[in-house]
Amino acid sequence: MKKKVYIYALLDEEDNEIYVGKSTCPRERLIAHLKPKCVILDYFYDKEHYWINKLTVEGKKLKNKEKLKNSETWEVGDIIVNNYRKSKNQVRVKYLPTGKIYHSCYAAAMELGYPLSISHSLQNSPKSKYHDVFQLI
Repeated sequence: MKKKVYIYALLDEEDNEIYVGKSTCPRERLIAHLKPKCVILDYFYDKEHYWINKLTVEGKKLKNKEKLKNSETWEVGDIIVNNYRKSKNQVRVKYLPTGKIYHSCYAAAMELGYPLSISHSLQNSPKSKYHDVFQLI
């Protein structure tokens, strides 16, 4: 099995390309960039994934460990929307230890030193460790 590597362009609010990058998981990269959407421009197959799997199946003791990611597949022209961060109506969050309310999960993460993915965890993982610290409001 070969790993798909995507070439993507981040889009601004008027759907103009503002950045080009590559990733095996474009949705995760979109979230990390904190942009509302991107478009898939191209893709290619990375043979490293193939060889790691082949040699592992043959019983080779490789030092690198393959991380199997989400199996979402995209085609050229697909637009991926970042549902976890709304550019105009950001999700507000309350930091439970102090009661302070932040206008976005991003702002809370930046000020408090948490990962930028807390919004995704709070919205999509009911058992996330962040539910003990944050509350979406």
